[in-house]
Amino acid sequence: MKRQDVAALCASSWLTSKEEGWLDIPRSPEEHVGWMVSKLSELLKEDREGKPLTQISLDPPDGISALFDALGKPRSVKQMEAASLPVPRGIPIVLADFTLLIAGYVGGTKEVQRFSEHVEMCWSLGTKEEQSCSLFRFVYLQTKQICDCLYIWSGPLEVERLARSFIATYKWCEGRGIDLPQAVKQKEGYNRVRASLLKGDRARRQEGVCELPLKGKRF
Repeated sequence: MKRQDVAALCASSWLTSKEEGWLDIPRSPEEHVGWMVSKLSELLKEDREGKPLTQISLDPPDGISALFDALGKPRSVKQMEAASLPVPRGIPIVLADFTLLIAGYVGGTKEVQRFSEHVEMCWSLGTKEEQSCSLFRFVYLQTKQICDCLYIWSGPLEVERLARSFIATYKWCEGRGIDLPQAVKQKEGYNRVRASLLKGDRARRQEGVCELPLKGKRF
């Protein structure tokens, strides 16, 4: 993966998080780690429910429709179309969310260049175990890697470890036949629509129209 592609992903993921209000509240490094680890845990839940590794499903809208219902205001044509947008689900989507959380965190720091260079430089590296291990082993290895990023308590996360986890996720997906780049593209597209909706909702709440406490909430 080229460094410019990694940097672009970091920038777009961070911008989407900002637009949806996720960054309105200061987030500690521990909180970022907690969200990353929670995504890894979701992989086990998806597997326990019998979801195939490579399958992406499009589920009926959930949080976005609930948001508009709570507003109780007429919807524009654009909002109606967006509210009916199917929600991508499945193991590839959870893996995409995990990589987007890493990219989004880095995008909000001054370490984008170093992270991008490290990903490009180490892209061809990696052990066979990382590429062919079971889902449970993958979750264990990446949970350990992400938690080890907190090498200084309450300090910034260690970029090199984040880069290794980012690479390992792509490589593991390659070994399992999961099209992670496509899943990332699909989930990022959905996230942008959601961010646009929540951005409009924040403007409504500032006018006293919506009393639903959505600040910082992720659907």
